[in-house]
Amino acid sequence: RSIIRESLDLVDLDGNGVLDFEETVILMHVYRHSEGFTIDELQELTTVFMEQQSAANAPNAKSSDERLLPADRLYHLLLQFFGPRAADFSQDLQMELSSAGRRRSAVAAQGAAGQVPSGPAALTFQEAVLWARRFREKMFM
Repeated sequence: RSIIRESLDLVDLDGNGVLDFEETVILMHVYRHSEGFTIDELQELTTVFMEQQSAANAPNAKSSDERLLPADRLYHLLLQFFGPRAADFSQDLQMELSSAGRRRSAVAAQGAAGQVPSGPAALTFQEAVLWARRFREKMFM
C-alpha cells in the first residue's frame, strides 16, 4: 500500500487526486523502476547489498568488480532484508539461482570447448532487487 501511496504522490502532477493518462503512464514507469519497493525500502536494500558485498569481499580477497554481489550471498541478503521469517523462502531462491547458474555454466562449457567458465556468478544491485521482488511475490502467494 505504501508503494502505491508514495507513487501516487509522485505522479499526480496536478494534485487533483485523479490520474489522467499521462500520470498513469508515469505511474507505470515509477512502479517498474522500483520493482514495487518504496524509496525507503530501496535505500535499505542498497545498504544491505553493500553490507553483503563487504562481507563477501574479505580484506585480502581479490574483487573483480565491487559493484557486484557474489550470487552465493543472495540468501544472506534476503535474510538480512526480510528478517528471520525469510529463511525458508530465501534458501529456496538461493537454490533456484544456484541451479540456474550451473545450467548456464554447463551450456557455456559445452559451447566453448576446453574453456572453463570463469568464477562464480555475481549479481548487480538491480538483479538483487529483482530477486527480492520474487521473494516478496513468493511469500505472499
